[in-house]
Amino acid sequence: MRERNYRVRFNLSPGPNFMKWVVVTGEDIPANKKFYSPTECSIFMTDCILKNYPKRAIKIFDGADKQVCAWIECKSATVILPIEKCESSSDILYNPRIAPYWRNSLNTNIDNAHFQSVVSCDRFLQVDRDVSELKAFSGLGNTVVSGK
Repeated sequence: MRERNYRVRFNLSPGPNFMKWVVVTGEDIPANKKFYSPTECSIFMTDCILKNYPKRAIKIFDGADKQVCAWIECKSATVILPIEKCESSSDILYNPRIAPYWRNSLNTNIDNAHFQSVVSCDRFLQVDRDVSELKAFSGLGNTVVSGK
């Protein structure tokens, strides 16, 4: 079994779950996927690694249609009430049309970077936020899905 049990990514496939966060447990099959609106909740992830398929990402960067090529592997993924005090930018970014890798605000390639925690805030991703701050603003502990 993998050390990190969850994969979280932003869904861009057409349909009812377009532009929603998807949390995948175990294998990437429909029964193991749950979708969450970024305006209705936040996802608090722990022990995270930023993963990427570079060959797919480069094809998208060069103009091919988008397909799944990046995700966050994490030990736990807890769905919480939406964070109200959201920064207007991400600490980490992924858009293969702009760069075929995960990047930070300095546009540095951070594929495979490890973070203690990552939290979604609307469509943004922020790293290593203070858990007590999250409890105060988002009701951390009102779990919908969580790791072991």
